[in-house]
Amino acid sequence: MNQQSTSDLPPLPEDTVEGHYAEESEEEDQTVQIQSLMKEMKDLLLTQGKKKQKRREQASYTPVASPSEPTLPRHVRPEHSPISPTPDP
Repeated sequence: MNQQSTSDLPPLPEDTVEGHYAEESEEEDQTVQIQSLMKEMKDLLLTQGKKKQKRREQASYTPVASPSEPTLPRHVRPEHSPISPTPDP
């Protein structure tokens, strides 16, 4: 418990983490946590990518009517529809 003995040690580099001499098991736990977190992130990214792909597929297969356009049957042409405010002459 000599506090003066620290001056005998060579100076530590600036970036040394406090508690560097903590038990090894603690460090191992942290690396395991980091690895599991990274795995979760990867899984999330993968699932997000899949969801986006699915959305794209749905968009390409199912025609989505934009809210500004009135939804009409395919055979009705907009020029002759009663919904249009100014019919063509």
